[in-house]
Amino acid sequence: MNDKTTTIEKLETQSSIFQKTGPDLRRRLDQAVIDHDPPTYKAIYNKFDLAAKGISFMAFYRYARRRRTHAALIELPHQALPEDCDAVEILPKLLAHRLLDAAADDSTSPGTLQRLTDAWRIAARTYLILQRHQTEIEQLRKKANRAETDELCKVVKQYASLVRAQQTTQKYAALSPSHEESAGG
Repeated sequence: MNDKTTTIEKLETQSSIFQKTGPDLRRRLDQAVIDHDPPTYKAIYNKFDLAAKGISFMAFYRYARRRRTHAALIELPHQALPEDCDAVEILPKLLAHRLLDAAADDSTSPGTLQRLTDAWRIAARTYLILQRHQTEIEQLRKKANRAETDELCKVVKQYASLVRAQQTTQKYAALSPSHEESAGG
Protein backbone atom coordinates (compact mmCIF):
# COMPACT_ATOMS: atom_id res chain seq x y z
CA MET A 1 0.00 0.00 0.00
CA ASN A 2 2.67 2.48 -0.99
CA ASP A 3 0.32 4.20 -3.41
CA LYS A 4 -1.39 7.53 -2.77
CA THR A 5 -4.35 6.02 -0.94
CA THR A 6 -5.44 8.32 1.84
CA THR A 7 -5.19 7.25 5.43
CA ILE A 8 -8.96 7.48 5.84
CA GLU A 9 -9.51 5.15 2.90
CA LYS A 10 -7.10 2.63 4.43
CA LEU A 11 -8.77 2.86 7.85
CA GLU A 12 -12.32 2.61 6.55
CA THR A 13 -11.86 -0.49 4.44
CA GLN A 14 -10.24 -3.87 4.50
CA SER A 15 -11.26 -4.44 0.89
CA SER A 16 -9.21 -6.70 -1.34
CA ILE A 17 -9.67 -4.03 -4.00
CA PHE A 18 -6.91 -1.99 -2.33
CA GLN A 19 -4.55 -4.95 -2.51
CA LYS A 20 -5.42 -6.03 -6.04
CA THR A 21 -5.71 -2.70 -7.86
CA GLY A 22 -3.55 0.37 -8.31
CA PRO A 23 -4.51 3.94 -7.51
CA ASP A 24 -5.24 4.84 -11.16
CA LEU A 25 -7.65 1.95 -11.65
CA ARG A 26 -9.30 2.70 -8.29
CA ARG A 27 -9.84 6.33 -9.29
CA ARG A 28 -11.49 5.28 -12.55
CA LEU A 29 -13.50 2.61 -10.73
CA ASP A 30 -14.61 5.09 -8.05
CA GLN A 31 -15.67 7.60 -10.69
CA ALA A 32 -17.69 4.95 -12.54
CA VAL A 33 -19.39 3.89 -9.28
CA ILE A 34 -20.20 7.48 -8.25
CA ASP A 35 -21.39 8.51 -11.72
CA HIS A 36 -23.43 5.28 -12.19
CA ASP A 37 -21.60 4.76 -15.49
CA PRO A 38 -22.58 2.04 -16.32
CA PRO A 39 -25.69 2.14 -14.15
CA THR A 40 -25.42 -1.22 -12.32
CA TYR A 41 -22.76 -2.67 -10.04
CA LYS A 42 -22.65 -5.81 -12.17
CA ALA A 43 -22.02 -3.78 -15.34
CA ILE A 44 -19.20 -1.83 -13.67
CA TYR A 45 -17.72 -5.09 -12.36
CA ASN A 46 -17.77 -6.50 -15.90
CA LYS A 47 -16.54 -3.30 -17.56
CA PHE A 48 -13.38 -3.25 -15.44
CA ASP A 49 -12.99 -7.07 -15.65
CA LEU A 50 -12.49 -7.31 -11.90
CA ALA A 51 -12.99 -11.11 -11.90
CA ALA A 52 -9.72 -11.43 -13.86
CA LYS A 53 -7.97 -9.45 -11.11
CA GLY A 54 -9.17 -11.93 -8.47
CA ILE A 55 -11.84 -9.63 -6.98
CA SER A 56 -15.14 -11.27 -6.12
CA PHE A 57 -18.38 -9.55 -7.03
CA MET A 58 -19.43 -9.39 -3.35
CA ALA A 59 -16.16 -7.67 -2.38
CA PHE A 60 -16.67 -5.17 -5.19
CA TYR A 61 -20.34 -4.72 -4.27
CA ARG A 62 -19.49 -3.85 -0.64
CA TYR A 63 -16.72 -1.51 -1.79
CA ALA A 64 -18.96 0.20 -4.37
CA ARG A 65 -21.81 0.69 -1.90
CA ARG A 66 -19.42 2.36 0.57
CA ARG A 67 -18.16 4.63 -2.21
CA ARG A 68 -21.65 5.67 -3.29
CA THR A 69 -22.69 6.25 0.31
CA HIS A 70 -19.57 8.32 0.94
CA ALA A 71 -20.19 10.38 -2.22
CA ALA A 72 -23.83 10.91 -1.23
CA LEU A 73 -22.78 12.13 2.23
CA ILE A 74 -20.36 14.58 0.69
CA GLU A 75 -23.04 15.85 -1.71
CA LEU A 76 -25.76 16.05 0.97
CA PRO A 77 -24.83 19.48 2.37
CA HIS A 78 -24.87 20.97 -1.13
CA GLN A 79 -28.40 19.69 -1.63
CA ALA A 80 -29.74 20.37 1.87
CA LEU A 81 -28.31 23.80 2.62
CA PRO A 82 -29.35 27.00 0.89
CA GLU A 83 -26.85 28.49 -1.57
CA ASP A 84 -26.15 31.56 0.57
CA CYS A 85 -25.44 29.45 3.68
CA ASP A 86 -21.98 29.91 5.14
CA ALA A 87 -20.57 26.40 5.64
CA VAL A 88 -17.78 27.71 7.89
CA GLU A 89 -20.42 29.10 10.23
CA ILE A 90 -22.72 26.09 10.26
CA LEU A 91 -20.12 23.29 10.30
CA PRO A 92 -19.14 23.62 13.99
CA LYS A 93 -22.82 23.45 14.94
CA LEU A 94 -23.46 20.38 12.78
CA LEU A 95 -20.39 18.63 14.15
CA ALA A 96 -21.36 19.51 17.72
CA HIS A 97 -24.79 17.92 17.20
CA ARG A 98 -23.22 14.85 15.59
CA LEU A 99 -20.70 14.59 18.45
CA LEU A 100 -23.45 14.81 21.08
CA ASP A 101 -25.48 12.14 19.27
CA ALA A 102 -22.44 9.87 19.05
CA ALA A 103 -21.55 10.45 22.71
CA ALA A 104 -25.08 9.46 23.75
CA ASP A 105 -24.89 6.25 21.69
CA ASP A 106 -23.27 3.42 23.66
CA SER A 107 -22.23 1.64 20.48
CA THR A 108 -20.02 4.53 19.30
CA SER A 109 -16.35 3.57 19.32
CA PRO A 110 -13.78 5.72 21.13
CA GLY A 111 -12.00 6.26 17.80
CA THR A 112 -15.15 7.69 16.25
CA LEU A 113 -15.68 9.98 19.24
CA GLN A 114 -12.07 11.13 18.98
CA ARG A 115 -12.38 11.87 15.25
CA LEU A 116 -15.64 13.77 15.78
CA THR A 117 -14.13 15.72 18.67
CA ASP A 118 -11.08 16.62 16.58
CA ALA A 119 -13.25 17.63 13.63
CA TRP A 120 -15.45 19.80 15.84
CA ARG A 121 -12.41 21.40 17.51
CA ILE A 122 -10.81 22.22 14.14
CA ALA A 123 -14.07 23.58 12.69
CA ALA A 124 -14.77 25.70 15.78
CA ARG A 125 -11.21 27.05 15.89
CA THR A 126 -11.33 27.87 12.18
CA TYR A 127 -14.63 29.67 12.61
CA LEU A 128 -13.29 31.73 15.53
CA ILE A 129 -10.10 32.63 13.64
CA LEU A 130 -12.11 33.73 10.60
CA GLN A 131 -14.40 35.79 12.83
CA ARG A 132 -11.38 37.46 14.45
CA HIS A 133 -9.88 38.22 11.03
CA GLN A 134 -13.20 39.64 9.83
CA THR A 135 -13.35 41.90 12.89
CA GLU A 136 -9.77 43.07 12.31
CA ILE A 137 -10.54 43.80 8.64
CA GLU A 138 -13.60 45.84 9.63
CA GLN A 139 -11.54 47.81 12.17
CA LEU A 140 -8.89 48.53 9.53
CA ARG A 141 -11.57 49.67 7.09
CA LYS A 142 -13.09 51.97 9.70
CA LYS A 143 -9.65 53.36 10.54
CA ALA A 144 -8.90 53.96 6.84
CA ASN A 145 -12.31 55.60 6.37
CA ARG A 146 -11.73 57.75 9.45
CA ALA A 147 -8.35 58.87 8.09
CA GLU A 148 -9.89 59.67 4.71
CA THR A 149 -12.72 61.56 6.40
CA ASP A 150 -10.27 63.53 8.55
CA GLU A 151 -8.23 64.45 5.46
CA LEU A 152 -11.37 65.47 3.60
CA CYS A 153 -12.50 67.62 6.55
CA LYS A 154 -9.10 69.33 6.60
CA VAL A 155 -9.37 70.12 2.87
CA VAL A 156 -12.94 71.41 3.30
CA LYS A 157 -11.82 73.67 6.18
CA GLN A 158 -8.95 75.02 4.08
CA TYR A 159 -11.36 75.66 1.21
CA ALA A 160 -13.81 77.41 3.54
CA SER A 161 -10.97 79.57 4.89
CA LEU A 162 -9.94 80.51 1.35
CA VAL A 163 -13.53 81.33 0.41
CA ARG A 164 -13.89 83.55 3.51
CA ALA A 165 -10.63 85.30 2.69
CA GLN A 166 -11.78 85.88 -0.88
CA GLN A 167 -15.15 87.19 0.32
CA THR A 168 -13.40 89.53 2.78
CA THR A 169 -11.09 90.76 0.02
CA GLN A 170 -14.06 91.38 -2.27
CA LYS A 171 -15.90 93.19 0.54
CA TYR A 172 -12.94 95.53 1.21
CA ALA A 173 -12.50 96.06 -2.52
CA ALA A 174 -16.14 97.11 -2.80
CA LEU A 175 -15.83 99.54 0.15
CA SER A 176 -12.63 101.19 -0.97
CA PRO A 177 -12.65 103.78 -3.80
CA SER A 178 -11.78 102.25 -7.12
CA HIS A 179 -8.55 103.02 -8.89
CA GLU A 180 -10.41 104.93 -11.57
CA GLU A 181 -12.03 107.32 -9.11
CA SER A 182 -8.75 107.96 -7.30
CA ALA A 183 -6.90 108.46 -10.59
CA GLY A 184 -9.55 110.89 -11.92
CA GLY A 185 -9.94 113.01 -8.75
